[in-house]
Amino acid sequence: MAFTVRFLTLQSLLPLMWTILFSIHTEAVESKKNLTVVVLVPWTGPWPIGKRMAPAAAVAIDDINNNDAILPDYHIDFVWRDTGCSAREGTDVTMELYDELRADLRAIIGPGCDAVCGPIGVLAASWNVPVVSWGCASSHLSNKDEYPTFARTVGPFTKTGALFVSLLKHFGWSRAAILASTQQVWQTTSHAIKLALEDDGITVAFFQSFDPWYEQMSDRERAMHHDALETAKQKARSNHSNFPHAFLW
Repeated sequence: MAFTVRFLTLQSLLPLMWTILFSIHTEAVESKKNLTVVVLVPWTGPWPIGKRMAPAAAVAIDDINNNDAILPDYHIDFVWRDTGCSAREGTDVTMELYDELRADLRAIIGPGCDAVCGPIGVLAASWNVPVVSWGCASSHLSNKDEYPTFARTVGPFTKTGALFVSLLKHFGWSRAAILASTQQVWQTTSHAIKLALEDDGITVAFFQSFDPWYEQMSDRERAMHHDALETAKQKARSNHSNFPHAFLW
């Protein structure tokens, strides 16, 4: 009787190894309870910062899923939508997701724009779904009677003035220049900062508002913005290049 001995190479074993590992991973995931998280980001609109921040959500969720010390009995999935930094658009996409997910919607991450956080916070409260925003800082969002399920990782605008006063004092700066968006939330914030600085004896040498729609500006408007930046820098520095100063945008 003749025997044939075959030696399996690593290359021939790789497909089998990957199949086994994938099956083990799939069984492990299927044995866990699924949690679906909605991620709302401003991908378009006046503040399209979502293009730079959205990938962080995927990385964070992967880290949680791969760490047995965090939610060991659960596997997190997520779906994301663009709010356009618009109350109407953000509300529309959130309602569509709620109609689609219903009881599977366990939490909302974002949104980042104050105009969107308000209506989403009210909707989430009626659904009893937690919302964790990484960017909304309007003071009214601290009202727990109206937004009982809303939380955020940034402080409210009411604390901003004291923050900048402490910052300037820490570095020994006695002059400041402020450039603020024409959007209402930033107008309110910038004026509060200005008053807080002046009440503490810090000179606000330059204060100007600007239109935030930078991507849609003409060359002339862009040049005006750059001129405002240069003027703010010069005013904050006074007539002495080494004069302690701050430039707040």
